[in-house]
Amino acid sequence: MKIIIVHGWDFKPRHNWYPWLGVELAKQGYEVSIPDMPNSSAPVINEWADTLAQNSILQKLLLMILQVILPMMMELLNYHLLSMQSSKLQNKSLVPSA
Repeated sequence: MKIIIVHGWDFKPRHNWYPWLGVELAKQGYEVSIPDMPNSSAPVINEWADTLAQNSILQKLLLMILQVILPMMMELLNYHLLSMQSSKLQNKSLVPSA
């Protein structure tokens, strides 16, 4: 079985626990790939999808994750951040000036 470990934003395959996990999975007989995703500081979904498609037999599943789930997660994060900003602005207006 082939396992692909995708590093996070602003990371590289050699960062954090990615190499360790790759070694541990390989010891158990898995074929492990940790691709170097392009532009990890400012990811572009199509570039990441292309990179993953080159490394995976589960191309359709990965594309669905990138095209459906990731944008939903980004919208949720954006909503959360906007809510936090709005809350901070409301709190500032309630504090009397000295």
